[in-house]
Amino acid sequence: MGNTNSKSGVGYWLKPLITGVIVTKIAYLIPVVNLFAPIVGGSVTAYMLDSGAIEGLKGGFLKGILMTLPAIILGVFFADILAGIPIIGNLLAGSLGLVVAVILLHSVVLGMLSGFVTGAIATTAKEADPVETTAKKTAAAANTADKAKETYSESRKEAKETYSESRDADLGEQSASGSNNVTESRTSNSLDSEAHTGTDQQPKQASDSVSEKQEQLSNCTDCGTDVSPDANFCPECGAESPFSSDGRQSSQYTDSASQSNATQSKENHRQTVSTTATSESDVVRRTVEKIEDQKHINSQAANQLCEALSDPNNSDHVESALDEAIDRLEVVESTEEAITGINDYSSTRQLESAQRQLVQTDSNFADSINSVIDRMIKLENDVDQRAQEHDRLTDAADTICRVAEDSNAVTLHARGTVDRTQQLAEKLDSETMQINESRSSVSTLAEDIRHSIQPETDQSRKLLETLINPEGRDVKEILKTTVKTVDEHAETRQMLSEIGTKDVKRRLDSLSQELGNKDTSIYSHLSDRIRELEALLDDPDCVGSIQLYAIYQEVLYYDRTLLPRLSRSLSRGGSVDAEEMFSTVQWQIEDLKSEFVSVRPDHNHSIPKHFLGLAEELTTDAEKELTDRPERAAGILLAADALIDHVKALYQRNEYSVMLRRLRG
Repeated sequence: MGNTNSKSGVGYWLKPLITGVIVTKIAYLIPVVNLFAPIVGGSVTAYMLDSGAIEGLKGGFLKGILMTLPAIILGVFFADILAGIPIIGNLLAGSLGLVVAVILLHSVVLGMLSGFVTGAIATTAKEADPVETTAKKTAAAANTADKAKETYSESRKEAKETYSESRDADLGEQSASGSNNVTESRTSNSLDSEAHTGTDQQPKQASDSVSEKQEQLSNCTDCGTDVSPDANFCPECGAESPFSSDGRQSSQYTDSASQSNATQSKENHRQTVSTTATSESDVVRRTVEKIEDQKHINSQAANQLCEALSDPNNSDHVESALDEAIDRLEVVESTEEAITGINDYSSTRQLESAQRQLVQTDSNFADSINSVIDRMIKLENDVDQRAQEHDRLTDAADTICRVAEDSNAVTLHARGTVDRTQQLAEKLDSETMQINESRSSVSTLAEDIRHSIQPETDQSRKLLETLINPEGRDVKEILKTTVKTVDEHAETRQMLSEIGTKDVKRRLDSLSQELGNKDTSIYSHLSDRIRELEALLDDPDCVGSIQLYAIYQEVLYYDRTLLPRLSRSLSRGGSVDAEEMFSTVQWQIEDLKSEFVSVRPDHNHSIPKHFLGLAEELTTDAEKELTDRPERAAGILLAADALIDHVKALYQRNEYSVMLRRLRG
């Protein structure tokens, strides 16, 4: 993670921070990863900074601030707006500030933590780079080898100087004949002992010892210098074996070893590589020849590859042949992967999937396979279409054969739709048969139904008679009327099915409780009626859907109309305001006319108008009794008001048309 940019200024921070913010936003879009989005962004920023743990910590902090900057700006902007809301404004503004603070703390803390850890890890990894460590160790080993070499050279030089001084001292003592002290010899331990003992003997013995010592010295085969027989190297020329003929060669190799080591190593490596390459070329050549003998190669690419491998020294030829062979292998591999699993039973979806994969392969071979698959898809679609047409023709032919046999015009002995159709066609072609119109089986069924069911209504009897003998009858009109009646019956059953026994019992219980709190003769009679209705409901054999509907309408009238008006009349303490009731009824009649009768021309208003006329007559009778008998007038007006409510209910529930059709049969 080398970083050659300047570690100061806006340019140093801008790119890592923006990249960290973008990575954080992307991480927020990924499930599970969004929980650690600030950590991911902080790590990316610290990685790009590549300046240690402290810089990573700073980068994570700045990234967190930059990431939450929009939230801070929006929080400051909306805080003032929320604070202006009465009562809870300060609470909302404080909550918004707390949310912004939590978001900021979450982003900054996680970003700083990840930045610090990433920066520390990057620094440690950079300091412990395997390449740098290996280089350092190699340099240390080289320095150690150089130091050992220098130490060896200095040791040899010091030994040479010591030996020269010792020899000069021995020669000086030999020239001084009166000296009794003989210098200690360094050639062997036995001579040291004899020299030490000779210091106490006569000068004659000392002189004999020196002469013996000189006779024991030998000449170096390289330089001719006198060397002690026990010496491991010549102090004059540095030969390691001064008494051997190989000493000069050893000395030369020793002095030049450090200089020729690298050259010799490179030469050996070059020779090894050359030998290996030659050996590998021979192996490849022999392998190619063996394959050519075993296989009959026809393709141009295979021949070119074998020729190139037979002469591997021509690198351009080998590269061209290998490149072409690799391209063809890639095409074959991708094509084989695309068409794997394609067989006679493959569906159109599988073929289209293989076709999409082959389009991505740019080669003539893939294009050819793609054309074949395209043709297979078209054939598959054609086969499906032909199969559907065959099924339809088979059904039609089977129907024709069955109708022909039902007409008693022909008897088909063949089995199978194809054979039966062919037999029928042959009979038609030979004109040996003719299909005549016979008596419909519907008439037979209608006659059987008339004898078994014995219809009661005129309309059902007319329908059966028309089906049995349609000649001379208006079949269309009879069928049309029957269909309308069936539709009306279905509407009536739908209306009746909406009312259940539980609904009626619930309303009866509510009325019974309300009437139990009243103590008048009128409420007592109504309570008796409610009990009769409850007893009727307890016997399911006596109550059908129509009776249940009638009970429901009666209870609904008691609940919505009769009881509220009785309550208003009795609450006046016995005094009845007949004139006010008269005005109210008149207004209700006019309102019903203007609201329903005048604005709904699509309905038949004959029955509602009849009952409205009856309400107007009751109102006129009540007007005559206002002066002399106001109580009677109030009762008449009460009945007129109830009648108006029923008419209004007919319009509101849109049921009067159904009832009208039922009355008309």
